Parts: sequence; C-alpha cells; structure tokens
Amino acid sequence: EYEVRRDMPYGPHGERTSMDVYFPSGASSATPLVLFMHGGGFSAKNKMDVLGNRAPVLAGYLENNIAVASINYRFKSIEVSETVVDPNWNCSGTAQSNNGCRLDVIYRDGARAVQYVRYQSELLNIDPNRIGAWGRSAGSQIVTWVALVPDLAVADHEDPVLQESTRLQVF
Repeated sequence: EYEVRRDMPYGPHGERTSMDVYFPSGASSATPLVLFMHGGGFSAKNKMDVLGNRAPVLAGYLENNIAVASINYRFKSIEVSETVVDPNWNCSGTAQSNNGCRLDVIYRDGARAVQYVRYQSELLNIDPNRIGAWGRSAGSQIVTWVALVPDLAVADHEDPVLQESTRLQVF
C-alpha cells in the first residue's frame, strides 16, 4: 500500500516534464527518494513504465521506506513528422535538432528533476541529502550523465529550482 501524487510538474514543458511520486505508507519522518528514468530510446515510453516490469523494484523501495519519483522527459524525436517540434518542449534555436530535443537538453531534464525534488523536499517529506536515481536504457544514460557531470546548481539563478544541487547522494 502506498500513496501517489500524479503529474507533478518539475519543469515548464507540460506533460513531458512531469513526475509521479510514490510514497511509502506510514512514513512519519523525511524519507530517502529514488528517481526512476524510463527507457525508450529517448523517443518513447513514459513515467508509467515504473509500473510495468519494474513494479517489483518499486514495491521493494516502498517496503523499505524509500519514496520513488518516476519522471517523463522531453524526447529527441517525434513520430508524427521529421520536421515537427512540439512548441511546448522549448527545444528551439541551438537546443533543437531536426525533430526534437538534443540529448544534452534531455539530460538536463533529468538533472532538473533531481533539483525539483530537493527544492520541494519539505513539502514532499523527502530527505534532501538522500536522493538517488536509477534508469532503464535511455533513462540509465540520463542517470549516468547526472551522476558524472559537475553540480549544475546556480546559486543566484532566478529560478529557485535551479539553485538546488544536482548531486545524487545515497548512503
């Protein structure tokens, strides 16, 4: 048994930058959180993938008093047309390929999800010093990138979410 908050926007790009957060039942103190980033070749699937073959992993985290956030991220391609880009994805100018977002833009969606959870940690009852991530296929590439790049926090950024650390810290 668990509680879930669906479609929480972690970024300004509509459904593609939203997350579902699964909370362990009965947690009274701030819990660790693990972000799940789905696979799909950067062009398919969504945050609901955590309920598919990964449902036993989700259940294991929740049973061990660890919350899970499953995210959507913008895609590198759009099936409709080679030249159509959804304007809500904000992949214009130098951040746009011929048919979607560049991978560095998608990777930053993963980093922003970490920052958002940390920014909202009090509201979500999450321990901001115990945030980890796991992914499947393309999602594992995003997790690896977030884990290996220098911290992307910008202390004086006008967006308070981007002032938060992107460091994954699990212990």
